[in-house]
Amino acid sequence: MPPASVCPKCHNPLPDDAPLGLCVPCMQGLFYDDQSGTTVKLPRWGEVVRRTDGDVSDRSVEALAWYDLCETVSFRERAGLPRGQGPGAGESGLSRFVSAETLMNSLVRLELIEQAELDELLKRFPADLDPTNPEELARGLVRFKRLTEYQAGALLQGKSKGLVIDKYLILDKLGAGGMGMVFKALHRRIKRVVALKVLPPSFAKDETAVRRFHREAEAVAKVSHPNVVAVLDADEFNGLHFFAMEYSAGKDLKRLVEDRGPLPIAQAIECIVQAARGLGAAHARGIYHRDIKPSNLLLDPRGVLKVLDLGLARMDKGANLLGDAEPDPELTRPGIIMGTVAFMAPEQAYNSRSADHRSDIYSLGCTLFFLLTGRPPFQGDTLMARVIAHREEPIPSLHDSQPDLPLALDAVLRRMMAKAPQARYQSVDELIADLQSCQGLGSAAKVAWPPSKLVDASSLSDFGIGTKSLRPSRPWLLRRVAVLVLTISLASVLMVAVARMRVEPPAPSVAANPSQVGPRPEPAAKAILPEPPPALPSAIAPRAEPSPPPLVTQEETKAVPEPIEPIGEIRRFSGHEDRLVESIAVATDGKHALSAGLDCTVRYWNLATGDEIRRFVHDGPVFSVAFSHDNRLALTGGADKVMRLWDLEAGRELAPFTGFTQPIYSVALSPDGKYALSGSRDKSVRLWDVATRSEVYSLLLEGAVTVVAFSPDGERVLTGGEDKTVRVWKRLSPHEAFDFKSTAKVLCAAFSPDGHRALSGGDDGAIVLWNLDSKQIIRRCEGPRDQVRCVAFLPDSRHALSGTKAGRLILWNVEDDREVHRFDATAGRLGVAVLPDGRRALTSDDDGFVRLWKLPLVLE
Repeated sequence: MPPASVCPKCHNPLPDDAPLGLCVPCMQGLFYDDQSGTTVKLPRWGEVVRRTDGDVSDRSVEALAWYDLCETVSFRERAGLPRGQGPGAGESGLSRFVSAETLMNSLVRLELIEQAELDELLKRFPADLDPTNPEELARGLVRFKRLTEYQAGALLQGKSKGLVIDKYLILDKLGAGGMGMVFKALHRRIKRVVALKVLPPSFAKDETAVRRFHREAEAVAKVSHPNVVAVLDADEFNGLHFFAMEYSAGKDLKRLVEDRGPLPIAQAIECIVQAARGLGAAHARGIYHRDIKPSNLLLDPRGVLKVLDLGLARMDKGANLLGDAEPDPELTRPGIIMGTVAFMAPEQAYNSRSADHRSDIYSLGCTLFFLLTGRPPFQGDTLMARVIAHREEPIPSLHDSQPDLPLALDAVLRRMMAKAPQARYQSVDELIADLQSCQGLGSAAKVAWPPSKLVDASSLSDFGIGTKSLRPSRPWLLRRVAVLVLTISLASVLMVAVARMRVEPPAPSVAANPSQVGPRPEPAAKAILPEPPPALPSAIAPRAEPSPPPLVTQEETKAVPEPIEPIGEIRRFSGHEDRLVESIAVATDGKHALSAGLDCTVRYWNLATGDEIRRFVHDGPVFSVAFSHDNRLALTGGADKVMRLWDLEAGRELAPFTGFTQPIYSVALSPDGKYALSGSRDKSVRLWDVATRSEVYSLLLEGAVTVVAFSPDGERVLTGGEDKTVRVWKRLSPHEAFDFKSTAKVLCAAFSPDGHRALSGGDDGAIVLWNLDSKQIIRRCEGPRDQVRCVAFLPDSRHALSGTKAGRLILWNVEDDREVHRFDATAGRLGVAVLPDGRRALTSDDDGFVRLWKLPLVLE
């Protein structure tokens, strides 16, 4: 199935009122060439190479990862558009959620405004605004400076509870990154403004994420220095983990250089000197930052520089001498790349655990080069090319690019960026002395704040690609190539990553319960070997042979064990690189599953062991996946406009189906395996002959086709789409279709197991039960006012599951329009599949996980 809508430029989901059909980052032009550093972990490189060729900025990554999270501000405001632009212009996108009376009650209840003051404000309300309209009431209070725009957006959407976290009142959202969201907040008792970092609720049950989050707070708290942002408080509130830091208004050095150009020599050196002083205090405590870069250095209006974001900091074992705990091996693993490639030391790219104070000095050298030239020291078409450059290329000369720079400064830079750690400065004190000599000053000079508009600190957490994953990362070198040098390994990975398609080997990547997430395997680099004869007719050409699958253990041959956990989530499968998992399918034997997502991969899972058996890669996001009835084949389709057929046992592609002009939103295989069905954004429904890969027929509808399905006997076809119509016809008689008219765009639909009924869901939050024999609506099951993104029947054809964009998973008795059970809204549900026993179900979710659920017993 497709995203609710997808941006044609980046294929990310769109809000319903997205103007001009583009997402926020594309609308703002955030995809600009910026090689100044992207924080990554190695498992993400393939995705970045395929999707962006490495040219993606921190700002664009932030927007891509979190714009949907920031829905407390209207789409037009977030996109920076005038109110009159875009679909539905002039209509409130928020006022339907709360009334003006509810809004005023919330203001008083939260003690944002006292009742007497509110009454006085209403008496002198602006004449051009109507206080009985909730949106205009909020706008007027913002104009009076009694609410921030962020608070107004939250209140209008009925999310007032989120504005209070323990003793703190949320004022604004500063930013978001992998380790949490950062808010500007007010301590309600002492009226102090702080930067409040909050662990996203979706990670509250992830023990590794919680440990890493608190570890960052502990690391910062151990360092008391004017050049390091200070931690003021840390606590937990209603299951929400947070810590408060000092708040500084200012600009990070990356944005400063972008706005003002390269800095004068004295200013650049003074910034590095202040950063080195702050790092020196951390190093003295046995703490190494590991992610020094311009965006993690904040300069306030007084000229004081603050080192930010110790989310990737590592505590040395020597820190134990100072009363600190032993470093947690689960939080820092050998072979994991953590940091920002453009500013990363070579040894850190090889193994982040080997990074120490000298790695921070190397990153400071890269930062100094950026401040003086406006670009990072090493360029490259891809992230991996830059890593190799750090290891192999000569250190660039400052003097060559800017002859007026002193030669002595060039010498300091070369020592800071020496390839071997032992050749660098061995302490920041040595570095500071040499830098001040170059500056020609015996003591620090104050850095003048450039004459420009001050911007609130919005970089208190790293917005780069790699830090979103809080779970232990996978080893980044396959065993077979572990003995090769880093350069050869990276080059091999790059060749495979940019190939049109690859098949990657399995590795364990699932936790036994939601709070334990296992290590992920790194995509393997392998040569393309000759293929054995394909199982299908010779006209279908094979592509690439993967490594042999692991030996099947006795456990793997057993059926999925009956979970002993209570009703609810019982297992979480990770591996989709923290991207949206768009589609899920379960095998007819209940032993295996397929998932597909925006990370351009399809994962083949063993449900008994939780292992990822195989991985298949598309050239773009994958929106739909289906099993063959005998569970030997998989059919996939997505943004690369190619439908692909895979041999699951051999691990190779058997047949590409081409000719599409737009992304493929939905695919299906007939039970007899003879036919394939596709629905596309190009408004076409196509029936294919699988053996010959030829098109049997193509039917052009009135809107994008979001869902296609075969009936259980394979004799009928069902489609649904943006034309608000569910269509059913005999498989080979498309022009004899019967239309079921819906009141909203149809985003999902399914046949009942008995073949007599169908269920559909869409934009209006309802699921509709259709009688296929009488061709009538049986009933509408009214759920929350939220997009229904997926539906699936249970084997009895009387019960069904529906999943919504907001995360609600509801078990229905469709016979009497009754909710049997509503599961916790942990993440947006994009796909759902029920196991054959009817006691368990799988969902594919928008936080990058596939979840296994135990259902209430409803069959008796």
